[in-house]
Amino acid sequence: MSSFHALIYLEIQGRVRGPFSAADIVRWLHQGRISLDTKASLDGGTWTTVGDVFQTLQARRQAPPAPGVDQRAQPVAAEPAHAAEPAHQEIKEPPRPPRLPERSRTPEVSPRPRWGDRLRFHEWKTYYFVAGGCLLLILLVGVVIGVTAARRSEGEIAQNEPAPQVESTDETVLPPIDQVEESDASAEAEPEPKPAPPPEPEAPPPSEPEEPSQPPKPKDTPAPGSEAWIEHVRRATVVVRTQRADSGALGSGFFVEAPDGQPVIVTNDHVVEGGMAIFVELYDGTYL
Repeated sequence: MSSFHALIYLEIQGRVRGPFSAADIVRWLHQGRISLDTKASLDGGTWTTVGDVFQTLQARRQAPPAPGVDQRAQPVAAEPAHAAEPAHQEIKEPPRPPRLPERSRTPEVSPRPRWGDRLRFHEWKTYYFVAGGCLLLILLVGVVIGVTAARRSEGEIAQNEPAPQVESTDETVLPPIDQVEESDASAEAEPEPKPAPPPEPEAPPPSEPEEPSQPPKPKDTPAPGSEAWIEHVRRATVVVRTQRADSGALGSGFFVEAPDGQPVIVTNDHVVEGGMAIFVELYDGTYL
């Protein structure tokens, strides 16, 4: 009898199932539904494992038949009463637990983050440059306002100071020598004139009423015209937006007058470098 035509009983979850053909047992082994350690029997009385049953069938197949004995004439063992279930019944096994992922015994050590990674400079570098440019512009405007206010205050102090007065003295200023010689020669040629009467002293002009002096301005008072200058600087300041293939850039700039008299916008090089389109936002929200 061939091993693939033998009938095999299986004991699954305490119950006897079968009989099943050897081909079905092999197919279930490949599918993983049963294992070689599953209890099995050829006659329903002697129970071993599926692996032992296949070894027994292999030994019977290789053993030579006894002389004068017909293998086909041997009686087939009767099926036990408790194995009367149909052969096509499916084998149901309890669900297996999922496999846990294999973990490495070596602990994972994450690298220590650098200061550049903590600040994420490569992501926020555009904003850092814009903030630096704005701070520099504010500092420049403050310095210019301070210098202008100092100059205006010095000019006002100089205007409020009274003009220097020349005091008259009794000292006689002598004329040059050549004028003295000419006067002596003319005195000898002309007759001596009669002395003129002494001039009457002139009355002093009426003094004008003095105007009250203006009180000095406090130091913190802004100089006149500084608001107009600040407004002029604000109108000259613009926002530059650059559109690139992968990202954009944002920066500040301001108008200056070129030698030919045309206005020119000055901004940082990294703002417009590699830009496909450049937009300039004026102080009133309009774009160039």
